[in-house]
Amino acid sequence: MKNNDFQFAKIEYIENTTFDGSLDSFYEKGIEGTIRENIQNSIDAKLDNEEKVKIEIVLGKIGKSDLPGIDEVFKHIDSMEGKNEYTVEKIQYMQSKKEENSINVLTIEDLNTKGLSGAKNGQSGRSEDTFGSYAYRKGFHNRNENEEAEISRGGSHGIGKISNNAVSDINLMYFANCDGIGEKHVGGSIHLIEHRYEDQYYRSTGYFSRKNYEDNRLYPFENLGYSKIFNKDNRGLKIIIPYLREEFTDFKKIVQAVCDNFFVAILNEKVEVEIIDKTQNTDMVINKESLVEIINDKKYYENNKPNIKKVFTPLYVQTLQEIGTPEKLIVESLNETYEFDLYFKYDEELPVGRVGIVRSMGMKIVDYKVERYIRRPYNAVLIGGPKEDGFLKSMENESHTQISSDNIKDSNSKKNAKKFLRNLTTQMQKIIDESINRNSVSSGELDTSHILSELDSTFSKNLSRSSEKVQIDSKTELLKKKPKERRKSRKGVVDPQPGKKKQKRIPRKLKPGTEEQQGYEALILPNSSVERISLNDKEIIKFDFNNIEESKNWKECDITFVVVDGMGQEHQNEARLTDNYMLIKDAASNDTYTFNDYKINNVKIKNNTSIINLIKHSSIKDTLKYLYKIEVRINDL
Repeated sequence: MKNNDFQFAKIEYIENTTFDGSLDSFYEKGIEGTIRENIQNSIDAKLDNEEKVKIEIVLGKIGKSDLPGIDEVFKHIDSMEGKNEYTVEKIQYMQSKKEENSINVLTIEDLNTKGLSGAKNGQSGRSEDTFGSYAYRKGFHNRNENEEAEISRGGSHGIGKISNNAVSDINLMYFANCDGIGEKHVGGSIHLIEHRYEDQYYRSTGYFSRKNYEDNRLYPFENLGYSKIFNKDNRGLKIIIPYLREEFTDFKKIVQAVCDNFFVAILNEKVEVEIIDKTQNTDMVINKESLVEIINDKKYYENNKPNIKKVFTPLYVQTLQEIGTPEKLIVESLNETYEFDLYFKYDEELPVGRVGIVRSMGMKIVDYKVERYIRRPYNAVLIGGPKEDGFLKSMENESHTQISSDNIKDSNSKKNAKKFLRNLTTQMQKIIDESINRNSVSSGELDTSHILSELDSTFSKNLSRSSEKVQIDSKTELLKKKPKERRKSRKGVVDPQPGKKKQKRIPRKLKPGTEEQQGYEALILPNSSVERISLNDKEIIKFDFNNIEESKNWKECDITFVVVDGMGQEHQNEARLTDNYMLIKDAASNDTYTFNDYKINNVKIKNNTSIINLIKHSSIKDTLKYLYKIEVRINDL
């Protein structure tokens, strides 16, 4: 038996003529998805010692003849037939690679890891034989016997290894393994579609292995006689990805992928990564010392805070460094309580706020958007323990880049996850509000100097335009008032008489102006819908929603005070409620409402009406004119 065979299982007929959907899912993640999955696997497989995991990532070139079984691979690729436009195009693209001799290759090798065990048992099906699970099984995740260690591991779906195939032009990958007793083996896989080759139908996946026809199992080849790129002399695993897509050979993006996803693991000295680009003769070591230099390098990251709106790694690292002791954040689900370490930083220079949620093993999962607080000036990192890791895992997608209740099928578990996410949002909103209130300049009176200045300037300009200059001498000018022209009344049109019933005014709907307003209906109430009474120590405001057709379904809303200046211009971020009011309550239930500088949250609506009591700070004299913006969830319309 040759040591360069790919094994495809025989089938009776072709049923599936599409490529594995996970290939596209991981391809969309780019090289980041591959880097993320492999480093995560390496950290999960760390040896039980004090040494950190070391990973070497190498970009380079390899000859076609150095790839075992490649001629057989292309025979199967040539035999595929597409049944729709997408598969036809993809097959033709894969077939076009057949004549290439100098091939892009990416290798990812780890040290101080366990490697894969049980290679000699091949396709045994036993969970303790991690080689067989990695090489031959899809959607299978080997569990660690230590339950706490298992929960903290990054992997959970058992499908991340396909990320290596996804970045290859022909969906091909190999791996070399050295186990705990020094035995060395190679394996690999290719993902095609079901196809007919030499009058026989085959499954879509081929495995680089030998087949034992006595027990009908696949077994790996010993690592002997292969190209030096397959060498793996130290315990651990080495991934070899030939035909690396050209767009994934960017050294800068690989550096960013490491830093963006594992900045906590690097700072905690759990992992160190060396990246070598042999085609460009460039290399870099990313560890605790160099990480800060990299994120401060304009070549790799934007560091001007007002411009940081998508990639938040520099902010996360700064927050971790500046906030030495985290605060505890308690978040409840329906039946459990979870405790996180929260590193929170308020910074008025930031245009966008995000919470980097990180597993305790040091991998960032998601840049979490706090609902309605996306455009707030803060940055935060949230890290749990094993218990929190386990719960977050249940809400993750297969590429570990999103948490959502949508990823859960069981109805009770879904409700539990929804409750947790709602409470997480509420808790973060409170912390953000408190930070804004603490950092806002307190004052006994509302500062409207900039509004008055603008009004004075506008008034002067309007006066100048509506007047005529008269020269008295060379130095003196007077303004002569222009007579106001009277328009002739249209024939047959009678001016409205005093006391005549005024036209009914309806609310003015607003378009969502920012990302955080998506999912909400916003409108300005007409003056006729609001009654405001000001007393010595409090104000009472009644909101009547009967002019709004959809309001019968409303249960609650958010209310923003909009200042109207003397020229009728509206200013949404001028009314600092926290400066004017110490407490805001529901007039009927006496429940207290949360509020920040500009907005009252979750005001209850009953019988199309809301009445609120606003308890004033002492010596406040608020004579500004307001309009009131109402925001309601679209789901409530």
